[in-house]
Amino acid sequence: MKDLVKMSKQEGQKDQLFNLWLDTKEVAKLIGVTTRTIQNYRDQGMLPFSQIGRVIRYRAQDIQDFLMEYYVQPTNWKEVHYETRIHASG
Repeated sequence: MKDLVKMSKQEGQKDQLFNLWLDTKEVAKLIGVTTRTIQNYRDQGMLPFSQIGRVIRYRAQDIQDFLMEYYVQPTNWKEVHYETRIHASG
């Protein structure tokens, strides 16, 4: 996904991700899951897609939004890191 964002910035178009469409294999590789998992996400209504006949495509922006929906921010990172160092040395 970072490559997609970098490409968007390099081309100077804010909506580049919005207009970029990916196939199932590209999406699976991008987020590190199998094509079957992508199909499951699609079947469960977790990923929006476009289908014309047998061809299925996903907007890159929708994939980024999907990942951000499940993004987990670390809580008390400094505290956790400090406690880990204490326990490791102790």
